[in-house]
Formats: sequence, structure tokens, C-alpha cells
Amino acid sequence: MRHTIFTPAEKEALLDEAVREGIARLPVDQRLIYTLFYFEELSLAQIALVIDEPEDHVAELFYWAHANLGVIP
Repeated sequence: MRHTIFTPAEKEALLDEAVREGIARLPVDQRLIYTLFYFEELSLAQIALVIDEPEDHVAELFYWAHANLGVIP
């Protein structure tokens, strides 16, 4: 059996694609929280202000985004 050998750039591209596909499958509210946190680098408190929701609700959405992505067992 032959194994495919990927360059570091190819590995990064495959990982990037997998992450983007996973995020795209999240419900809209979870996707928004996840994107603002990781890509815009906002804190959960800042996100709560931006979307005008209580911080505990934002934290719950963030938890479920991780769970839906398989980050939390």
C-alpha cells in the first residue's frame, strides 16, 4: 500500500479546508460566535456587546460550536 506524502503547505491547505467546512456546517448563531472569536479575535464579552446578547448565552453558543465541531468529547 502506497502512502501519499504531503508537503507542509499541502497539509495546511487540507486542514484549512476541513476547518472551513466544519465551521460552515455550524448553525448560524454558533458560526457567528466561532468566527468572531477565532478570526476577529474578539473576547466573549466583546461578542456579547456586538450581537447584543448576554455573555452567558454567547458562552453557551461557543461551547456548542466546539461540541458540534468535535472539539469537546
